[in-house]
Amino acid sequence: MALQSINSDSPLANLVKQKRAFVEIQDLYELLGVPRDATQDAIRASYFSLAKLLHPDVVARQADNLLQQEAAVVFKAISGAYGILSDRRRRSEYDRLHADGFAPVEDRTKRDAASEAKIFAHKGSLLMDRRAYAEADACFRKAVELDPTNASYQSDLGLAIMNNETLPLGLRMEEAKTWLEKAVELSKREKPDILFALSQYFKLKGETNAQRRLLTETLRLNNRHIGAQREVRLLAMRSRGQVDLFESIKKWFDKVSGKKK
Repeated sequence: MALQSINSDSPLANLVKQKRAFVEIQDLYELLGVPRDATQDAIRASYFSLAKLLHPDVVARQADNLLQQEAAVVFKAISGAYGILSDRRRRSEYDRLHADGFAPVEDRTKRDAASEAKIFAHKGSLLMDRRAYAEADACFRKAVELDPTNASYQSDLGLAIMNNETLPLGLRMEEAKTWLEKAVELSKREKPDILFALSQYFKLKGETNAQRRLLTETLRLNNRHIGAQREVRLLAMRSRGQVDLFESIKKWFDKVSGKKK
């Protein structure tokens, strides 16, 4: 099941997004948040701690349908991970099969390029969350190099470059636009997150009309897209503010000119 777009910054949503990436690469230790040499007690404690947060009955009380669906995938995977790692025989077999599966990327010669790209992209996402944009830039470049057909990687690269202050402003904005537009073209304008990313470029450039068009397209595809909803509200507030300013100036001018209202 492909990772869907969760448009929320809540602690629960961030936990689901973080764990969902490890579902994709089948890293059971990272799923449970324990080191590879974790004791059985540590594995058990971590599982029950996560289960309290991600059990469907708990999630249903605080999440929308999309987040509930993604959380259910993660909870099922965590339960499966616990089933394997809590069984000494199955854990030993898993460790044997994945002896080099999650070692540094340079050592994983048997993993195909798409899987490698997924890991680099995940690392890039974590770095973006920490605002380590230069390091995220490097990770997304590698992801794009390994899987040049993935529009989301190109979009993420564009955002990382746009925020990478180690590059000159003009250079990074120009390159960011190139990658963001490539991502939009590759996705055939059918992925709301990618359209939204390009809208952020035009926001920084101050090109409001282009930003508004892309926000409209984003909401056409996903009318619950939180980022796009927020930006539309901000544009509306800014527009009202400009009208209010104009009215204030007009009233002042009328007053000092001796005109009657």
